Amino acid sequence: LNIRKDTESKKNGVLGEISQSEKMIKFYKNLFNKKDASSVINTINNIARDSNVKIISIKPGAEEQEPVYTRFPFVLTVSADSYHGIGKFISKIENHPDVYFVDAISIRTQEVSRAQDRESGLGLKAANRVIVNLTLSIIIFKG
Repeated sequence: LNIRKDTESKKNGVLGEISQSEKMIKFYKNLFNKKDASSVINTINNIARDSNVKIISIKPGAEEQEPVYTRFPFVLTVSADSYHGIGKFISKIENHPDVYFVDAISIRTQEVSRAQDRESGLGLKAANRVIVNLTLSIIIFKG
C-alpha cells in the first residue's frame, strides 16, 4: 500500500509539473501573439536609436505560414558611423525578449563628405559610413 501511495504521489508531482509547463507555454503564446506591425516597427526604431543607428527604410514583407508559427519578415536599410554600431544594433535585436531573427544581411560602406573643424579652414573631408541591408523576422506562434 505504501509503494502504491509513493507511486501515486510521484505521478501527481509529474502531472503538476506538466500543468505548470502548459501554463507557461500558454503565457508565451499569448505574449508573442500580441505583436502587430506598428509595435514591431516602434521596437526596431527604439533599438536603432539606442544603438546610434539610423534607419533609412523599413518595409514589412509577406508573412510566411508554418504549421506551428507565422513568420513576419521586415526588410531594413540602416546606416551607422561604424561597424560597432551595427554590431550593437544586431545584438540588441537578437537578444530582445520578443523573438526576432536576422535572416539575411549585407554590409557595404559609402563615402560621405563631412565638414572638418571649421576653425582649421581645411574644408571637407571624406569619411565612410556603414550601410546595411538586412531582413529580420518576428515569430508569432499559432494558438
